[in-house]
Amino acid sequence: MTAFGFCIPHESQINDEKGIFKTLAFIELTDSENLDYFINLELKGKLITVAYNVQVKKYKNNSFELVDGSILKTDSSRYVGYIGYNEKAILYIRISRLGGGYAPQWKLCVNRHIFNVEILKLVRNHHSKRRISGKTPLEIEDMSVCH
Repeated sequence: MTAFGFCIPHESQINDEKGIFKTLAFIELTDSENLDYFINLELKGKLITVAYNVQVKKYKNNSFELVDGSILKTDSSRYVGYIGYNEKAILYIRISRLGGGYAPQWKLCVNRHIFNVEILKLVRNHHSKRRISGKTPLEIEDMSVCH
């Protein structure tokens, strides 16, 4: 028997009977078809993800500075729009295909736009950053901040 390792967010595990997710750190699969199944779920944004309600202090030179002091860089030159005082935003992870593999990609929803971001500086705990629990990337992207 061959085992395949697959890491998924620590809050994710599918319950086949009810179609819901439960907390689990990691899973070990013995069938490569199951590996593809979980990867496809993740790519479709159907697994619970890590996400935070954050506030954007300012945007300049393709960099977002959050109220908590975190710095996020985007490679996009798209129009961001007016960043108001402590503009509401959501920072979350989504698995993306990169080359021949898969990798987590941080994303920031702000002003009804979604940006791929690289975290240059991360402040872990701050009163302006609140964890969003039990949401999938698709549910996050359906929130008013994102669209």
